[in-house]
Amino acid sequence: MMLKPFLPQLQTTFLRSLSDGHRAVRLRSASALSYLILVHNRPDTLYNELHNAAKNTEENALKETMLHALRCLIKSSGEKMSEQVRSSILSTMINMLNHPDDSCRVVAAGCLGTLCIYIPDGEFEDIACEHLLGNT
Repeated sequence: MMLKPFLPQLQTTFLRSLSDGHRAVRLRSASALSYLILVHNRPDTLYNELHNAAKNTEENALKETMLHALRCLIKSSGEKMSEQVRSSILSTMINMLNHPDDSCRVVAAGCLGTLCIYIPDGEFEDIACEHLLGNT
């Protein structure tokens, strides 16, 4: 692929754009990252970067964007994610189901739902019963 030598620069540009003041720019950057990860040699670095940004960003609008970007990446190439990264993101998404901001909570739930495809069945059943279905 002709773009492969430019992946680091593109990744840096798109990651920076996730903090742009305009929501449309942030959403486009998230979408662009979902294409970029398809050809990424080490996707866990990108997953970790977005995961850390989502956890550490204080501003709810940016946190929502980081979570949306993470969801886009998982949807695009969740099978490339290592078990360690998946477990870490899973824990964060479960914790974010209690986030005080409605939009962050909804996007975290969407991210968790997308991640569920890549969770082993036994683990998924435990998570669904404990966090998604309530005490049934």
